[in-house]
Amino acid sequence: MKDGSGCVGSTTVTLVSNDSNISLVATQTSPSCGNGNGSVSLTATGGTGSYSYSRDGINYFSTNVFSGLVAGTYNFYVKDGSGCVGSMTLTLVSNNSSLSLTGIQTSPSCGNSNGSVSLTATGGTGSYSYSRDGINYFSTNVFSGLVAGTYNFYVKDGSGCVGNTTVTLVSNNSSLSLTGIQTSPSCGNSNGSVSLTATGGTGSYSYSRDGINYFSTNVFSGLVAGTYNFLCERRQWMCRKYDLDISK
Repeated sequence: MKDGSGCVGSTTVTLVSNDSNISLVATQTSPSCGNGNGSVSLTATGGTGSYSYSRDGINYFSTNVFSGLVAGTYNFYVKDGSGCVGSMTLTLVSNNSSLSLTGIQTSPSCGNSNGSVSLTATGGTGSYSYSRDGINYFSTNVFSGLVAGTYNFYVKDGSGCVGNTTVTLVSNNSSLSLTGIQTSPSCGNSNGSVSLTATGGTGSYSYSRDGINYFSTNVFSGLVAGTYNFLCERRQWMCRKYDLDISK
């Protein structure tokens, strides 16, 4: 602006496209777990003229359907005939909630690696494969040769979706028991004794006072008055303890 004296003034004006009346909504198809088979169908309303669509806000196309999508968050854009732009953000989530895994266990006998787990998968699509480490998968659903401990098991369906479960195997040693018949020592002497009797379990027994050194004999003599821990061992594994207080 210039006045009659030649003085000049100025201002800055920013014109913004009136795109408040253009909007974008979407219908989504979730990808199966781990796959790029999700899709989004966009619908634009408002604005003027024909629409074009974009995933990056730079490259626009006439199609309103975007396919081959993995799980994730996407920005979509629409541009009308006047150049007005609308946008929306959409998150695709893998559809794997229907896949589950359960296990039926057979407990190992005391100290042995004869436990097993039989897995059952439900949901998902296609055939199943199973794994103990989440890396190597096999067609069998039974894992054997297991010792007592906690295991993670995995299942993968035909679409690549993965489910998992945790199973704890506890040694089944409840059938082995140990009792003792004592002969009390005379006052101040070391002439007490204990005769142990083991029941249950399998195979031959060995016996110990310290849980380290085991012997075939079930009789411990030369004992003074006191409290003793006696243990029974089967196939080199301690399965049962017997506490005894010998009084004079």
